[in-house]
Amino acid sequence: GVLEQLEIPLPKITIYVTDFSKFFQKVSKPLILGVSIISLILYLSRNALWFKKSSSKFMSFIPVFGELTKRIQMARLSESMATLISSNVPLVRAIEMNEEMIDYYPIKKTLNDIRQGVLKGKPLHQAFEEHKVYDKRFISMVRIGEEVNELGKNFKELSINYSTSVDHQTKIIKSLMEPLIIIFVGAVVGIVAMSMILPIFELSSKMEF
Repeated sequence: GVLEQLEIPLPKITIYVTDFSKFFQKVSKPLILGVSIISLILYLSRNALWFKKSSSKFMSFIPVFGELTKRIQMARLSESMATLISSNVPLVRAIEMNEEMIDYYPIKKTLNDIRQGVLKGKPLHQAFEEHKVYDKRFISMVRIGEEVNELGKNFKELSINYSTSVDHQTKIIKSLMEPLIIIFVGAVVGIVAMSMILPIFELSSKMEF
């Protein structure tokens, strides 16, 4: 108001910040309400097949995090298979139990085909090999485990390898994200501070003391 009375134009950065503030005040309530409704719908649908398909597909398109999610799920599958096979659970039953436990759709949808293949006499590594979600390292370890009759041990080794890879990748992401967050927050604070300070400089330069 003081600047308007003195006919001193506001700096552009101040105009942008104040306009954004007014805009956000208008849309904040509908935005919060919309996000709350969408979050509630997604939460209630978390066990639905369409949600599992969509969320898995969405995650696969996210750089780094998509691959990280896949490795986490592979570690869980390997750990579960190692525990069940080492406890003398039949292989077909172990696959069936994992099909019931795993929610990650790209893996879950393959387990029924893998189980049917094993029932028909197909080697486990060949059943896995028919699906792209399983990488060459996984298939090679399963094949070796079948050949030397150490399938449970090899699944345990796969679980450790995937878990180690996840830990390493998580540390890298954390080390990259921390400076980016600091830079982002610093930029926001700097813009807001400039939008407040520049009008004061303009006012002091126009007034005579």
